Formats: sequence, C-alpha cells, structure tokens
Amino acid sequence: MLVLGGLLALVDGYAAFIGTASFLGSTPTPQDALRASATCLTGLLALAAMAVLALLHGSRWGLVLLALPAAVLLAFGGGLPGVHVVNAPPGGPGLDALKGEGTGLNWTVTVLALAGVGATLLVRRRRRTRDRPPGGRR
Repeated sequence: MLVLGGLLALVDGYAAFIGTASFLGSTPTPQDALRASATCLTGLLALAAMAVLALLHGSRWGLVLLALPAAVLLAFGGGLPGVHVVNAPPGGPGLDALKGEGTGLNWTVTVLALAGVGATLLVRRRRRTRDRPPGGRR
C-alpha cells in the first residue's frame, strides 16, 4: 500500500504541477489551478481509502509513511495560487473539476480500495459467524 500510495501521490503532484506551470510564456488560468487542485484533493480521498484498507490488514508503520504524500497533496490541493472556489469566475469548472481529466485514476483507486475494505469486512463477518459456537455467544 505504501508504494502504491506514494506512486499515486507522485502522479497527482506531477499532473498538478504540469497543469499549472507556465510554459513558453503561457499563464495558467484559475480554471487550470482549480482542476489541478481537484486532482490533488481527490488523490487525498484515494490515499484515505488505501489507508483504511491497509489498517484492516494490519499495517501500522506504513500508514505513518503515507502521511507525508497525503500532506503534500493537501498542501498542493488547498493552497495553489489563484484557487478560490468561492471567487471562481462564472462558467468555470466549479465542482465539475472533481470529475475532470486528472481525477479518473483517483476515483478508480478510491472505488477499488473501498471495494477491498467491503470485501475484507464481509470475509471477517462471515468468519465470525461461522466460528460461533452453537448457542450464539462465546
């Protein structure tokens, strides 16, 4: 989980950087910054779902190490220059940025990690009810 979480944070950070960098004199618009911000913030959701899955499978120290990429994504996602959702120009991406081109990987990882959490909890529940002695209580 640690390696996958670190790679996801690296890809998201790179996408946010490229989306807001000035190349050949071009200036990024507030919409570009908002899209990059949405990429980083949806990456945080994916990292949180991965952390819950890792916690259910017994990982403790790996979760502490996932906090660093999560903090970087939070810093990029919440503090990109020119990103103010309240003051965004009308007709901009707004909340539609959460389903933009850079967020597809994050939503996929979030859904897969949450499916893993659900499957883990279901297996544990079935194991508990199967191992219960006749009479109901242990």
